[in-house]
Amino acid sequence: MALIKFRVEDGLKHLMQDEEFRRRIIRAYEVQVEQNHGWGFTVRYKGYRIRFDIDDKASTRGCLVYLGYALEEPKGRQLTLLEVC
Repeated sequence: MALIKFRVEDGLKHLMQDEEFRRRIIRAYEVQVEQNHGWGFTVRYKGYRIRFDIDDKASTRGCLVYLGYALEEPKGRQLTLLEVC
């Protein structure tokens, strides 16, 4: 069995510090890839929808690297500015 690594884009690296996010990555991998024989998987977390696919450039024979990128990011509040004369 190959070693599995999970990486994310630079803008999402702060999520990798969160234990709950890492737990969701592992669980999604187990269900979608190992049990259902898929090639990639998607994780939803705090308004993000992050897709993980095999990174062919970084993967080697004994190590599969999954790279995560944001399909959706949380929608922030749009503030309106009022100009008072």
